[in-house]
Amino acid sequence: MNYSDELCQLVIKNMEIIEEAPNVVEHVEKRLFTAINEHIKQRVSTQEKWKGCYELNTGEEDQTTFAPLEWPKDEDRTYLAYYTLFYTEDGEPYKWLSIATGTYGSALRLQFMLKKQFTDLSAKVSIKEYRKYFHDFYNVNPALAEAGFQITKDGIIYLPFAFDASKLAEEYPSFAEALEPLDNALKTLFKEHYIFDSFIKSFYSAK
Repeated sequence: MNYSDELCQLVIKNMEIIEEAPNVVEHVEKRLFTAINEHIKQRVSTQEKWKGCYELNTGEEDQTTFAPLEWPKDEDRTYLAYYTLFYTEDGEPYKWLSIATGTYGSALRLQFMLKKQFTDLSAKVSIKEYRKYFHDFYNVNPALAEAGFQITKDGIIYLPFAFDASKLAEEYPSFAEALEPLDNALKTLFKEHYIFDSFIKSFYSAK
């Protein structure tokens, strides 16, 4: 990769900051994802009879997932269908803070997931058939695309969002209104939840 002379000069002049940057990034990520997880937890709590884990990048579980209590679970009471906070793979930036601020075209995403134990893919359908199944589901529900949902080639349906780095910086460490993109994504997810809920109930009753 070629770098401009101006960028190289900026790096030379700020080596003390650059040396400290990894620790600073880790510190900011912790604060940001604590706020993100808490925000999701608060919004999910407004839904009737939902449950979740809210610890992506902040706790031992290292994940943030949530679902209605009535959705199917395995013998260990682990959800077999759920929503989760993850990230898009475009650009593959190294840091979560980069992902959260949309660096190199990346983004965070709220995605709909099914566990393999629930779908029994290995025993019933090929990966190719699985992908087609979910692409067909996505295509026959145009409301999802209209609301901003996208689908990966592997059949994962997700809603991408990213934060404005300038707003995060201005509102650090509370972030406050800088989390608006997350709030909008959650509102959209809850609005279109009936589509996923109908799918799960139909899928589960057929098993």
